[in-house]
Amino acid sequence: MNELSSIILNKRLEAGLSQSELGNACGMSDSSINRLEKGLTKNPDWQNLCEIAKALHIHPFDIMLTAGYITQEDICPSSRLNGLSDLTDEEITEVQNYINFLHFKKKNGDDKK
Repeated sequence: MNELSSIILNKRLEAGLSQSELGNACGMSDSSINRLEKGLTKNPDWQNLCEIAKALHIHPFDIMLTAGYITQEDICPSSRLNGLSDLTDEEITEVQNYINFLHFKKKNGDDKK
């Protein structure tokens, strides 16, 4: 069991939810939750992790950090990126989605240099 698995399992138990109840709250099957909790899901979908975080009242940043999709620097990009204050919330979400995509590619060795 890895750190992400432990967090999901412990928070689910603290919330008094079954795997089926958590799955229903996230739009996932109980078997998917079971595989996450056992550490059998190698690269969990970041959107599913965000849904799990919401259902378990965990900040999505915490679960995304643990899963390795983001770093501490990603959480506060405004100190490193210019012009964010001129963007709408929707545009900032698009930028974050692109950053998440780049991290995923890098983590999986898909980045071409």
